[in-house]
Amino acid sequence: MRLWPDLPGFSNQMLRNERMPEGLNRQLCLPAHRAMPDAYVTAPHLRDMLDIVSVEQLLAWNDEPGLLPRIPKGANRGNPWSRLGVDALIGFTKDRDVDIRFSAKIELRRRGELSDLASKVPVQQSLL
Repeated sequence: MRLWPDLPGFSNQMLRNERMPEGLNRQLCLPAHRAMPDAYVTAPHLRDMLDIVSVEQLLAWNDEPGLLPRIPKGANRGNPWSRLGVDALIGFTKDRDVDIRFSAKIELRRRGELSDLASKVPVQQSLL
């Protein structure tokens, strides 16, 4: 998601179909969702990722929730986070999905609005 944010999806097979990594034998990619074909498809993605960023960076990203390049649901689905207003982003920081919360907070931080978030979101959420 961080290296190829313009792709329509980020599953292993979606990356295979969209990126068409060099050297991939299409016959060995099937059947999908089996150990050997999935490992075979993953290897060129990892190779290409390591050509762009360090292994340390990949491991650091792995420790964080997913940074979604687009809003995954609601009226603004498919749009970049940058299209939302601050109040809408704050609403997404309360979502049940950790990737959505993280992505909204990153956009707020990018705008310099994250420090204001503490004053707008109570520490203890209401149960009702």
